[in-house]
Amino acid sequence: MMKKLGIYAGINYPIPIEERIAAIKSAGFDVICLDFEKDMENTETSWENQVNLANKYSLPILEAHLTGSNMTSIWDENDSEEAKFVTQRLINELKDLSKLSIPTGIAHITWGYKVPKPPSDKALNRFMRITEAAEKYKVKLALENSVFEEQVRFVLGNIKSDYLGFCYDSGHENAFTPNANYLDSFGARLFSMHLHDNNGIKDNHYPPFHKDGTVNWEKVAEKLKKTELFSKYVVIEAGKQEESFEKLLEESYKAAVKLANM
Repeated sequence: MMKKLGIYAGINYPIPIEERIAAIKSAGFDVICLDFEKDMENTETSWENQVNLANKYSLPILEAHLTGSNMTSIWDENDSEEAKFVTQRLINELKDLSKLSIPTGIAHITWGYKVPKPPSDKALNRFMRITEAAEKYKVKLALENSVFEEQVRFVLGNIKSDYLGFCYDSGHENAFTPNANYLDSFGARLFSMHLHDNNGIKDNHYPPFHKDGTVNWEKVAEKLKKTELFSKYVVIEAGKQEESFEKLLEESYKAAVKLANM
């Protein structure tokens, strides 16, 4: 089968969500990924409205990004209110994904550059509760690599479940953990991919193959080809640039096609 090409709708342009979704459809993408982060409701609108708009433009929803703010608190060594809150928030969001029949949620397990506490049994127990919720609600949860490598390896190394897997973010690996080789470790558990480029220093969210990008796409594609997911999908997560929204979509679509054919 032909690979389906997808992109995230929340690309931080000051353009109404419906116009963005319509443009994504016009650009040729086959599936859409939504931003369900609570912090973005003022621009992305309610979950239900986003789903209705995706249906209106005949774009199947592949996944949704869940709220990440303050997630570093989940590593607190004591039973802090913040740790309890972010744990329950993620469980509640998985339940809501199930109600909307969205198959996969994406979650950060740290947020920003604040150094998390070291892995602990308390943190692991929180992720076990979250995994049990994913199993209960029949929603896959993909943990995304971000700034810190140790926490990703700790959770995925200690919890085995058909409903807990990995979201590979090429830009985060390139800028923050260039020697992590995440796809070698977790390619068999790949639930999602966030493909974008950067200069190796900042999380620029360029489309793949950008002139200022430093991701080795031949190497990434070779690793992706060993995964089941890449035989079906290519998912771009480009962010706001100097150029117009339409131009970014055009470049992202060309990049997705190029990756699909590599």
